[in-house]
Amino acid sequence: MIKYKLLPILILFISICYSDDVKQNKIDQDPWIKYFSFVGPYKSIDPIDDITKEIIQKGYSNINKHVYKNISKDIIKVSSQAGRGVQFIQQLYPGLNVDDHIIGIANVFSQKDQDVVVVYGEYLSTMEIYVNGDKINLEKQTNKLSRSKLVKGENRIVVLVKNTTKAGFQLSI
Repeated sequence: MIKYKLLPILILFISICYSDDVKQNKIDQDPWIKYFSFVGPYKSIDPIDDITKEIIQKGYSNINKHVYKNISKDIIKVSSQAGRGVQFIQQLYPGLNVDDHIIGIANVFSQKDQDVVVVYGEYLSTMEIYVNGDKINLEKQTNKLSRSKLVKGENRIVVLVKNTTKAGFQLSI
């Protein structure tokens, strides 16, 4: 009888331990990208292009820190509860300076291969967006739509955010 009382407690404990790993952006159910992992801040003297390139190709070096050569940064996992999945970078990194860079990764699950429109908003920052390694042409100051492709299964979205004052952004696909 004791076995059956411990089973629900064990199931609850296991689900809490692995809850961060289970969180996915399921694009077919919700277009807003709410679950991100961020690393930074990187200063303007850091090799930000090389670091971004490595993260686009390989992801983070491990689950708690990203190490590029001798530069080590903690990874912060975020589940945005703000409307439309807005990410407020300034709240994650108090004291963020002008021209500091933050890199974010979101894993997006798609049930099929599909062409998508990338809708984004930059708040007191500038950004670059990569979908599965391809840089998205962010159509600024035009009425054109930014487009990309998702493959069936897991897709990696990488954002490079450059702070101008109090960085934030939103992203939907």
